[in-house]
Amino acid sequence: MKLFHILRADGTRWFGRRKMWAAIIGIAAADYLMLGQDASAISVSSVLDMVYLYIGDPFFILCLMLSATVMGTSYCDERETGCFFLLMNRCSRKKYIISKIIHTFFSALFVLTAGTFLWICSMRLFMPWANPQEDSFRSIASNGMGELLLRQNYPLYFFLHSLGYGMTAGIVSAATFLISMILKDKMLVQVLPVLLYYINTIFFPSYSERCYTYSLSNIFYFIDNSISSTKLLLARGIGICIFLLFIFGSISYWILGRNFYGTLPRRKRLPLLLSFLFY
Repeated sequence: MKLFHILRADGTRWFGRRKMWAAIIGIAAADYLMLGQDASAISVSSVLDMVYLYIGDPFFILCLMLSATVMGTSYCDERETGCFFLLMNRCSRKKYIISKIIHTFFSALFVLTAGTFLWICSMRLFMPWANPQEDSFRSIASNGMGELLLRQNYPLYFFLHSLGYGMTAGIVSAATFLISMILKDKMLVQVLPVLLYYINTIFFPSYSERCYTYSLSNIFYFIDNSISSTKLLLARGIGICIFLLFIFGSISYWILGRNFYGTLPRRKRLPLLLSFLFY
């Protein structure tokens, strides 16, 4: 089976499906729960104030978990249903890993970006984008992507902020896929990557400045960043994503190679599949 066909088959498993829409709506709902913590301040706030206030809020972990469930646990699902044996009979180990890494990343990126941007745009219905006359506006504009704020290009500013969140979700989802090849408990597979993200963004930065430099929050929280250049922020974020996906993919390929089914010669996979189906 060609790589294109494998990519298309995996894409049809999540894009436009009910679980994709459910995840997007769930993320927007979780963001509104987060907003409800300071409901009394909504009438005197702006979209920018609300978004900046809740950067790194614990409710964001729920959004990450919802994003990772779209395709992050696909390996677990395929092993449970037996589809994994069929796939390994029809494609190579390399094509399988490439397709899964691509779709685990982009499914979570799309879902969290769309859910976050939907929440932000919906807030515009009852509050302004920003209040440029306030001191808080100038303070936020001095951080990452401030040039877009000063030009009042609010839709692009908030879309890129949502995209940074989406990149974070993509990395967590790809890590979920990798961990699913190591652990058998599906609950642990879903919880452990989010726990590692929490440790990376909350505990590591408190130890040293170097740890903070390599934290996901410092890399992908574009609007709360010391780098002001929008292009540099995007280039760094994309570069880190490519690097981590390559690492995750390489480790996944190695782990799958150590599994009994992945190391079987192609001519022996079909008898094994038949024996599994008719066991």
